[in-house]
Amino acid sequence: MSNKLYRAYSLVDDHPDLGNVCFAWFYHLRKKPVAPYQDLIEGYHALNEAEKGNAKRDLNELFTDDEAQAVGAYLKHEYGFESFLIEKPLPLNPKDMTDEATLKIERDTGAIYMLAAEPGYSLPFEVWAYYHLLGDWKAEKTEPSNIISRGKKKIAWLASDIFRAFPKAVTGLVFYILGCGCIYYQRKFVNGDLDHKIGIYRDAEDEACEACMAMAGAWKNRVIDETVVYNCKFQVKS
Repeated sequence: MSNKLYRAYSLVDDHPDLGNVCFAWFYHLRKKPVAPYQDLIEGYHALNEAEKGNAKRDLNELFTDDEAQAVGAYLKHEYGFESFLIEKPLPLNPKDMTDEATLKIERDTGAIYMLAAEPGYSLPFEVWAYYHLLGDWKAEKTEPSNIISRGKKKIAWLASDIFRAFPKAVTGLVFYILGCGCIYYQRKFVNGDLDHKIGIYRDAEDEACEACMAMAGAWKNRVIDETVVYNCKFQVKS
């Protein structure tokens, strides 16, 4: 088995029923885990029963590589939706299984899309989605309580823009959130190489970052969070 699982997302503009929306796709009602829980969940034996139950639920919603590729191809073929993946290295800390801080998708709100219930559904397993109505999602200016939450909310649309700009050459992105709030990133190419050039993003409305402008120390020493995002591109044959 691979040492990674994945979460899959689609950012959709002008959905006929929902408008601008983000779908967080998940495996619905997996019958058994892809490997023993103690091998998949960090510190599994130290969790209490309630914590184990929550961790199992969250983990069973994640996709294997083959499942994620199948979901992406299906969404592209049937609905024209592009997808991207967020990598979850194993064993996985229970706190890192969801990306609610990234895309403001909260559970238990009733915002569920039952893809598997659509007529003609043909995947061999059930896929549902949590979804969040984005409105003008690029202009959304919420103020979370910490730098990591703010940075991760920007990563989704920033990745989408980069993948659109380099649809064939770039297969993945590594994002680094710095303590100053700036986001550094590197592109992964089709051959697997990581770009030696570093891209930098900071909101235009924010003041200039003195630390980054002065190149104060090695920037990697100021990284407080790292996220890997993959682009799912599928060729649909008619």
